[in-house]
Amino acid sequence: MSKTILITGASTGIGKAGALELGRRGWKVFVHARSEARGNPVLAELKQAAPNADFSLVTGDVSSMAEVKSLAEQVKAQTKTLDVLWNNAGLMLNERKVSVDGWEMTMAINHLAPFVLTRELLPLIEQTQGRIITTSSRRTHDGHFQLGRLDGREKYIQIIQSLQQEQTCQHPVHTRTGPSGWRQRNYRTLLSSGIRPLGFWPANARPAIAGVILSALDGSPVHHRLRSGC
Repeated sequence: MSKTILITGASTGIGKAGALELGRRGWKVFVHARSEARGNPVLAELKQAAPNADFSLVTGDVSSMAEVKSLAEQVKAQTKTLDVLWNNAGLMLNERKVSVDGWEMTMAINHLAPFVLTRELLPLIEQTQGRIITTSSRRTHDGHFQLGRLDGREKYIQIIQSLQQEQTCQHPVHTRTGPSGWRQRNYRTLLSSGIRPLGFWPANARPAIAGVILSALDGSPVHHRLRSGC
């Protein structure tokens, strides 16, 4: 029996590449895009590249928690089980924006949306004892969590200026493996809690994305660090 995965943010980047590779490997893939206008061309492209794969388009603007719940309902209407939820949608902005729910946009999309979607789909995932993958930015290493400042007003301009000065790759979905120093301590803590970090850059590493993910899903040790730059 084929396995089923939902990939958010699958209209571009590593989400799209992962959808294609997993589709080719026989998975049923729910391909998420913000809208049908954005998703239909991607779906057509995926089906052309992998004619025998099972792709289904689901849509929703994940900056809105109501649309996140609607996205979950679309998945529930098409499957009773989910082997993997890959929370991949994310962004980085050069100016502060606020979501329809009043949250700072990065907080809404990168953090609240994965939490709400996971909560809504957890019964389906539990049916298969499935896995949850959440893609994050390497920029999370540079900040400190402050519960009273989740709106980002006070430091937003300084953060963006710092990013621009560094002129580094600002792809919003990067995690690391093979950690050293303080990352080794964090890595061990994550492993002990059942969370297994893995990482890659999108460029030139795309054919290996599915292999990295599948190695995490089948319990194999993850020591990949596929990095080729921006």
